[in-house]
Amino acid sequence: MEKIIFSAPAKLILTGEHAVVYGYPAIAMAINKRLKLEVVINENKLDWKINSEIPVRCGLGSSAALSVTQAALLLYLKTKKINKELINEISFNLEKIHHGKPSGIDNTVAVYGGIILFKKFKLFKGLKVKKMPEFLLINSGKPSETTKEMVKNVESRIMNYETRKILKSIGKLSNRFVKALNLEDLNSLGLLITENERLLEQLGVVGIKAQKLIQDIEKIGGSAKICGAGGLKTGSGIILVYHKYLQDVKKYCQKNKLSFFMAKLEKQGVKYE
Repeated sequence: MEKIIFSAPAKLILTGEHAVVYGYPAIAMAINKRLKLEVVINENKLDWKINSEIPVRCGLGSSAALSVTQAALLLYLKTKKINKELINEISFNLEKIHHGKPSGIDNTVAVYGGIILFKKFKLFKGLKVKKMPEFLLINSGKPSETTKEMVKNVESRIMNYETRKILKSIGKLSNRFVKALNLEDLNSLGLLITENERLLEQLGVVGIKAQKLIQDIEKIGGSAKICGAGGLKTGSGIILVYHKYLQDVKKYCQKNKLSFFMAKLEKQGVKYE
């Protein structure tokens, strides 16, 4: 009997949602929530078990973490090696089955970990940041729509000038975000998060429930935005929050009985355990 376990982290898009699908740069980081795929091989039979800390369908890349661990396991069974470049390629093809036209950012973060500046069809760049600010993540609820549906929603309007203009503006935020991180300019970081959210609202991917929550956070001095494909009818998934005093946001969440947790940088991507 042989037991094999692979794990991969969740991903958090800091800026660039939807725009990254159309070739604009985005920034994402791996965070301290992991999915584990455990397989027991007994007399040529495989027993699979998935244990995940990553909320499903909330914009944190749960499907990518699963695709990455599946790809890693299959390669390991065949070669007894861990080839991250090949794992990334295979998992990206699995993500196409799930989401139709993904950018590849989710699986890339899950494979390599850390913080990356990503551009579709081009090499990603690992970023080194002296000190990451603390972010709090609030769950606004699972979207009724799938990621594929939300991406198609934007795609159906891609020939519209205003839609293209919004996507381009979202893409331009990424380099400004990197600069703010490097300079530890937290004030600019907060303003960029707010700007990103306003553009996503203009793009039509943020539901009323999430917008109300974000407005409440802004009223207590914070900055917030959705960090996935979004959702309109019900929830919009995970909301990223920056506040100079995160304790104020925690009190707000507790008062309103909202699910939340702190996001910490996960440097390690997929790994054999």
